[in-house]
Amino acid sequence: MVENANQQKPAPKAKKPAPTAGSEPRMFGATVIVGLIAKFVELIGKVLGAKFFDATAYFFTLIGHWATLVAAGLWFVFCLIAAIAIPSQNLAIFIWPLGIFKLSIAAMIIAGIVGAAVILLLQYIATRFLQSGDRLIKSSPSSMASKGYLECVGLLLLISGLVFFIFGIVGLVSGRVPQFFFSLAWLVITVYWTCFALNQETVNVQIATESSAGQEFIGILSFWAKSALKLVPIAFGVALTVGAVVLVVSAIMCLVGGNTAISGLVNGNMAGNLVFWGLLLPLFAYMGFLAYYLAIDLILAILKLPRLLEKKG
Repeated sequence: MVENANQQKPAPKAKKPAPTAGSEPRMFGATVIVGLIAKFVELIGKVLGAKFFDATAYFFTLIGHWATLVAAGLWFVFCLIAAIAIPSQNLAIFIWPLGIFKLSIAAMIIAGIVGAAVILLLQYIATRFLQSGDRLIKSSPSSMASKGYLECVGLLLLISGLVFFIFGIVGLVSGRVPQFFFSLAWLVITVYWTCFALNQETVNVQIATESSAGQEFIGILSFWAKSALKLVPIAFGVALTVGAVVLVVSAIMCLVGGNTAISGLVNGNMAGNLVFWGLLLPLFAYMGFLAYYLAIDLILAILKLPRLLEKKG
């Protein structure tokens, strides 16, 4: 009887395997659009891969150096034309963030000579710091728990670049030529920023399965710091090229006279500031990155201090 009872006892049901950490519920039709966008983001990540950056970064750096030499000469030509074509009471130089300085005809020409010399001097400073970013990034690894944040950032950056470029085309049709070149510059910047976001290994960011909230936050900040530093050679080339082109357009506008000449003076000052700060960008990006990582090291040291005190106690 006992044997029969044991035979008739139902076997215990097998436990269902616990869902893995990466498993997600299938909602089929509800996520069709999400799936399509994910495929699009994956495709963009493959197109704008590490090879894309390596193949084009040197080109932008080289163009930036040549554009610097051209911009130095164009700045002098712009100031000379502005001094001749624009009434002396309207002559002014805008230096951000110092403000506007009213100049005489002679002072405008001197500003052209001094500005050209400063541009050539700043080119030397920029050259010394352009290649420092890669060494800092390689020696500063960081991690994040998921690629979700980076994928969203990459998609939004690319969309913003396309939207601004469309507005730039509208501005070009309306006669606002500098607006078009500035929007084109932003499109190029966002394309490369998308490359870094969708290929995080280019900025030495690893995806870790286990990460605390604090580590995730530091990983996000580190991505922005390192991607901005990685972007410097591209931004350098774009800023100097756009600045040189806008200087040409501004000089032509000054020759037209009237209100167009005043607009040309304003645009030329904007282009001059773009060239000036584009040349200073490698230095400030380098110093800013060092300051950021110094702050992070101090924060991590403070967070580890209680554990060290507990061990000693």
